[in-house]
Amino acid sequence: MLLQLKNTDQTSIDKLLAYAKQINVELEMIDDHSDKYHLPGKPLSPEQLKVLIEHSRNSGMLGMQEAHQVIRNSYHED
Repeated sequence: MLLQLKNTDQTSIDKLLAYAKQINVELEMIDDHSDKYHLPGKPLSPEQLKVLIEHSRNSGMLGMQEAHQVIRNSYHED
């Protein structure tokens, strides 16, 4: 689950983390990890999804280049 905190400062975040620990809820700051998290971008439109499925079914497999381009376009659209 991803939560977005608005209008907070470090003190409020520290209080939230302390409270979560007190009630046995595991919360972690994503920024504290060295792992690279990729948060989802815009979802594929119904048309993009349809084309992706059709290409996959027609060819038996979807080319890595095409899949990469569709996903990249989806992640970088505003």
